Amino acid sequence: MDANTIAQLVGSLGFPIACCIALFWYLTKMQKQHKEEMDKMSEAINNNTHVMSNLVEELQKGSK
Repeated sequence: MDANTIAQLVGSLGFPIACCIALFWYLTKMQKQHKEEMDKMSEAINNNTHVMSNLVEELQKGSK
């Protein structure tokens, strides 16, 4: 959204409606970004779980 678009929305729809539209756009953008971050976090946790499982197996083999 550029400044001209925002000014046009405020002029034609009014300030409260323009704010609602801007907040909806911002919320949608933040939700997409949060989903991407959580996907990366889930991948990191899954990788750590896999490494920990391998480490436990190796420690169990070494103690026998």
